[in-house]
Amino acid sequence: LADAQLIETAGGYGVHSLYRFHDLIRVFARECLASEETSAERKAALERVLGALLFLAEAAHRREYGNDYVQIHSDAPRWPLPERLVGQLVAEPLAWYERERPLLVSGIRQAAQAGFVDLSWDLAVSAVTLFESRVYLDDWRETHETALAAVRLASNVRGQAAMLYSRGSLHITEKRFAEAHRDFEESTRLFADIGDDQGTALVLRSIAFLERMSGNFEEATAHYERALAMFSSTGDQVSSAYVLHNLAQLRLETGDPEGASTLLSEALALSRDGGSRRVETQVLHRMGDTYLAWDEPALAADIFDTALTMVRAIGDPVGEAYILNGLGIARLRQGETALAEEALRNAVRLARTTGDRLPEARSLLGLGELALACDDAQHAAVHFEQALSLFQSINTPTYEARALSMLTEARAVLGSGGRMGESGELVG
Repeated sequence: LADAQLIETAGGYGVHSLYRFHDLIRVFARECLASEETSAERKAALERVLGALLFLAEAAHRREYGNDYVQIHSDAPRWPLPERLVGQLVAEPLAWYERERPLLVSGIRQAAQAGFVDLSWDLAVSAVTLFESRVYLDDWRETHETALAAVRLASNVRGQAAMLYSRGSLHITEKRFAEAHRDFEESTRLFADIGDDQGTALVLRSIAFLERMSGNFEEATAHYERALAMFSSTGDQVSSAYVLHNLAQLRLETGDPEGASTLLSEALALSRDGGSRRVETQVLHRMGDTYLAWDEPALAADIFDTALTMVRAIGDPVGEAYILNGLGIARLRQGETALAEEALRNAVRLARTTGDRLPEARSLLGLGELALACDDAQHAAVHFEQALSLFQSINTPTYEARALSMLTEARAVLGSGGRMGESGELVG
């Protein structure tokens, strides 16, 4: 076709070339399709193409997460491709997703328009692997609104539950917690109606996160433990690891680093057995926090450095912002103020780039703490005020209280004309 100039070469990767139609040939091809093929034949061809796209998207997700974890799927027909070819195409899964991003977005819309409801919502769920890691929030929103409208029109209960859960996850990413809670409540009810434990467990872990952000630690623990039991029964190792490291965070926040360490050891083993580099980096991040709670900043810094290398390799800017924040705090505890400032400022920059206010606010707290350590209470107060404003904007009472306490401390230093000693007590 290329030799006959019916298609054009548009670059390539590895041993594969990419092709596209010339605009005039595309118009001619559409005219031929409409005149020479029946509606049923056109629809069947489209279903095959979208089925192949879903097959590849699932293969890319499995390679990224180690298996078919943290996912909900439909019974939509897949169009299997040869194993060797699939391995070549998705060898770098996020790179494949990035290349096929326009096709995924248009494919979800075409599937909905053609009445392939299961293909539409399943492709939308699968595409979140890219949308979440690369912070393509507009694509996430557009595709899910399209698929959600299609499943509601078709009264497809599982599709509605899946789309509401995934849209709720988008709301969490955007720190719109009230909207997330509404979607999760409806999703939980729908999954329960059809007896879907995997779907229910995924929603429960997200509700638990919201409870933790609100400071409701008992409710968060109960939801996490219920989700963990369900994931254990379905064999989802990666989701189990995710829940365990969040339970560990609750232990840290209630002053139990020993309990957190035990949970994290199990979470690390599960994430590695499951083959999920992303969740493994999250577990390592929590381990770094645990070492900080034990006042072992050197060990914490080593863990954060390891996690930072991993998270940069997989291309997760949000995760990188969190880990840089932890590394900055560890460097500060070691007295390495220049390295601490570099890490914390990079964390703020990344968080602002991705639009994630939580790591931004936490890193501003770190910069405020650094300023206090350098006897600069004025800049410390500015950082604490900025952090407090961000925490209030996303309604996180626990973090708000922490920021307010540190702001009060900085203002006290300013008011007394004193400075902070190494122990954190006023000197002056």
